[in-house]
Amino acid sequence: MIDCSIKEEGSNVLPNAQKQAVELPVSGSMQGASYDNAPADMSSASNLTKVCNRVNIIRCIVPACGSNSITCPNMTFIHLPIENNLRKTWLKAIGVSNQLYLPKEINRPQYCCQRHFDLTHDSLNYDKWFSGEEELKLYKGVLPRFNIKLKNEQEILASQDWPCFVPSCSSSVHKCPGKLFIKVPAINEMRARWFEAVGRTDFDSGNYYCCVDHFDMNVDICRKDKTFLIKCDTIPHRNINLKTVVKEIDNYNTTTNNEIKIKMESDYMDLMDEQIMSLKELKDISTSEVVWVSNPTDSNSEDTNLLIDPLNGKDTFNRDVKSKEMYLLSLLPDLKEMSESQIETFKTKIYETIRIVKARK
Repeated sequence: MIDCSIKEEGSNVLPNAQKQAVELPVSGSMQGASYDNAPADMSSASNLTKVCNRVNIIRCIVPACGSNSITCPNMTFIHLPIENNLRKTWLKAIGVSNQLYLPKEINRPQYCCQRHFDLTHDSLNYDKWFSGEEELKLYKGVLPRFNIKLKNEQEILASQDWPCFVPSCSSSVHKCPGKLFIKVPAINEMRARWFEAVGRTDFDSGNYYCCVDHFDMNVDICRKDKTFLIKCDTIPHRNINLKTVVKEIDNYNTTTNNEIKIKMESDYMDLMDEQIMSLKELKDISTSEVVWVSNPTDSNSEDTNLLIDPLNGKDTFNRDVKSKEMYLLSLLPDLKEMSESQIETFKTKIYETIRIVKARK
C-alpha cells in the first residue's frame, strides 16, 4: 500500500489498480455473501458456500459512480486524504456525509477514481506518471469535481446504506453496524427462491442483502477464522412476516392461487355472517314473499344475478325453503367461485330484497 497522505505539493495517488490492489479487512456488517466467487480451497464441505472474505477490490467512493478495479482494471484510483479537515473538504465536494467516512469511523481505505479529476491539469508530474517513471502527485488544493451528481443528505445516506431486502425488516448497515449482512445470490434459480421466501415480487438483478436475523446462526451459518460460510440450499426463513397478495379475479372461470382462495373464503365467511344476520330480521316474513329470478340449484342457469327486485322481476317463482340460512349455505360452491365484484353484486341484491320485503310488510 502506498502512503497517499497529502504532501506540500499535493497528494499521492494509487497507480493503476491493475498493478496494485489493496487487501480490504473483513467486517461482518460491511461484507456481503457471495455465491459465485468462493475459492477452491474453501470448498472442502460441498454444502457450504462462501459468505464473505478478504477481497482485493478498490471502489470509487463517489455516489452512483460504480467504478471499481474489477470492471475498470485500467482506472487510476486516488486515495482520499488522511488528514480530517482535508478529507472533509473532499467528502463535501463529492456529496458524501462526513461522519461516515472519516478515518476513525472506517476500517478500510477509501478512493476516488480518475473520472472525477482532470489529471493532465491537476497533477504535477502527469507525463512522468503516464510513462511509469513516477507516482502521480496532485497539486495542493485539487478536489474531485467532474461527473459528480450532488444529492441531499438523506439521499446520500440511503445511497451508502445497505437495507435488509426482507420487506418486513427495518435493519440496515447504518442502523446495525455490528450485524452480518448476506448478499442475495446472483444465480437466478437460487435468487428466485430467496425472493419468494421473503414475499417479494420485484425480482431483478440488482444488489440486495439479507441480514442474519432471517437465518439460524447455529444451523445455517458457520465461521472459519474470519470467514462466514452458509449452506448452499439455505434461504431466509426466520422473522419474516408475509403479506397475502390478492389479485383481482376478472373472469368467472379464472384459476385462482392459494392466496386468492384464502381471501375469497374469508370474504365469503364475512358475507355469510352478514346474510344470516339480515335473514334473522325476516323471521316473521313469509318465505313466499322473497322472489328469486331462477332456481339457484339449477347448475345450467346462465343468470348470474341470483336475486332480483320483486317489484320489477319477470319470470319469477316462489321458493319455499325450510330454512333461509340453510338455503344460503347451499350456495357455498357458487359463491366460492365468484369474483369480488360478483360477491359485491350479490350483497347488493340481498340487501335490496330485504329492504323491499320489509317495505311491503
